[in-house]
Amino acid sequence: MPSCSWIDTFDRIVPCVVKTRLGKNQSWGQKPFGEKDFPFFFRGIKDLSEFFTDLGPKQLPSYFSHPRYRSSYLLYFMQLHASRFSCVFDRHPDALKLLLTENRLRILDLGAGPGTASLALLLWLSQNIPHDRLDGHSIAFDWYDTNAAIMEDGSAIFDEFCKLDPFSKMKITVNRYRKPWQYASGDASLVLAGNVLNEDSRDATKRISDILSASRPPGGVLLLEPALRNISRGLARIREELVSHPRDPAKPGIRGPCLHHGQCPLGDGRDWCHFSVLHKVPGRIFARYSQMLGSERLRAKFCYLWLSSPGYPAPAPDANSRLIISDNLARQQGRAPRARTDKGLFLVCESGKTQKIQFTTSGGAGRGTIIKTH
Repeated sequence: MPSCSWIDTFDRIVPCVVKTRLGKNQSWGQKPFGEKDFPFFFRGIKDLSEFFTDLGPKQLPSYFSHPRYRSSYLLYFMQLHASRFSCVFDRHPDALKLLLTENRLRILDLGAGPGTASLALLLWLSQNIPHDRLDGHSIAFDWYDTNAAIMEDGSAIFDEFCKLDPFSKMKITVNRYRKPWQYASGDASLVLAGNVLNEDSRDATKRISDILSASRPPGGVLLLEPALRNISRGLARIREELVSHPRDPAKPGIRGPCLHHGQCPLGDGRDWCHFSVLHKVPGRIFARYSQMLGSERLRAKFCYLWLSSPGYPAPAPDANSRLIISDNLARQQGRAPRARTDKGLFLVCESGKTQKIQFTTSGGAGRGTIIKTH
């Protein structure tokens, strides 16, 4: 039985499902994704890229209702969004490893689309957890989205994906609910929410609080959003309303990105809390379409908030750790280090304030990097 991998998932399974379900005809869908397929699907990818870039999420049309745009999303943007979840999972491996203390898991995927967050989670587990530790576990995914067609496409991908090791030895089920994410019920091991605040954030805080209160520790709720100012401010408002200062064990705690429970210093002002992390999405199809779009996509950009369940202690950060919340200010001021290793000047986040700090950088430090001050 073959083992799952990112490349096998997105260079074989996803394009096969796209060509079979959304392509010209059935025989065409049975052929591997080849050179002639790239230009056929590129028009939709280019259109979606322009929608996301120029119009912004709130002005997007209902692209999941159009087969061309669904196929474009599955081939390209699903990978891009999944890679952002992977980056956040990499930052908090202990949170995911704790999930496996339960044999039966229930994962809520809010604003699921084709199950992007669910797929990213399974890929992360397969690449970071010994497969014998996954044997015998049962995972039930509950997807909430207002578009049934894209969830059906995602289910077709999952059907093929779960035939691979280690998931062929696990019981994995997907339940689809054609409802807004606000209708999701709690009692979940982990709640994953991707791009939900840009749809409707009017009652987001209350609904997230209700879902979080009903969820089981230790997973909590992970909100992952585009690196946009208004969206980041929405996350900051949720944080301020749900998290107490100082930490109250009876209320939600913070897993990330914050290293403190004090007031967020980026809740207003010119800058906002978002991250740009060095990360190259693997795979032939993604690389080719990125090249056709004129973008190498060497960084994952996002903002996020991971809240722990009330009554469950969030991990205590190292008192000497600080989170970088700016690019290299020396480079912006024309004093960029010429060598790969030199002094860099950055803003770091502290309780209720930001502070400039200079430290030696190897060239890869930036927004989202955690450094030691001593």
